[in-house]
Amino acid sequence: MGMILMIIAGICFGWWALTTVQDYWRSSMTSLVAQTSQTDLMPAAPLTPPISVDASKLARAINPPVKIDTRAAERLAIESMARQIDQQNPMSIAGRRAGR
Repeated sequence: MGMILMIIAGICFGWWALTTVQDYWRSSMTSLVAQTSQTDLMPAAPLTPPISVDASKLARAINPPVKIDTRAAERLAIESMARQIDQQNPMSIAGRRAGR
């Protein structure tokens, strides 16, 4: 019977010791968190002046006007069409009929 009482007393003492240590640890952690949460982590930043944006300049920067020079391509197209016509029509030499 004495052994059973010693086991029960040991379990109760262990339970009390465990809860006491946990309570002490929890209170020390909450005090550390409370101390660090009261300090400033970053210094206050200076206020920057408001930014003024010109909408027309912004629109031109995002979508610049495109100027495509098509004169060279037009010249090449005309020369190509002339070449095709020359290839389709046989050359005629003065005094000779075409096709012979």
